[in-house]
Amino acid sequence: MFLLLNAAGVNASERRVAVAFAPGYLTAQGTVAYAVSAEAEYNLQGRISLRGDLYALAAKSKPGVLQQSYQAMLGIVYNFERSGALVPFAGFQPGMGFATVSNGVAHGFYIYPTMSPVAGAHLYLGESWHLTSELRYVFGELHYADTGAVYLSEFRATLGLGYSF
Repeated sequence: MFLLLNAAGVNASERRVAVAFAPGYLTAQGTVAYAVSAEAEYNLQGRISLRGDLYALAAKSKPGVLQQSYQAMLGIVYNFERSGALVPFAGFQPGMGFATVSNGVAHGFYIYPTMSPVAGAHLYLGESWHLTSELRYVFGELHYADTGAVYLSEFRATLGLGYSF
């Protein structure tokens, strides 16, 4: 979950959870995607945290090969020095995607690898509640004999509400 620092710079919390709205742009399909996400973070040592994220596609701006997508990622995040109520962070998360695709030849549920650099900040509204904003690029491609290459990479922005404990 997340490293929360009090005014003196001492650890005040080791865990953080959040839910978010996560619009993105599927680069190969030229489609805006709207997702919902949940994240959990646990402070491992100092400013280093272990973070897991789940995403579910909620809607797209236009039809395409991708019918549905879910992603699960787990990685490391570095939390920078707190500046007032703002705590910036950066990290990297590998993971797996689960997608339903339909391209005229193939229709089905497929698993594909993902990896994602992420950077953002938490804006604390008090001791526990915070707003989270981040940008990430998700590299994702599924490639099966019946689908050919389906590129699922996207730029994604996230805005969420979290709680540290």
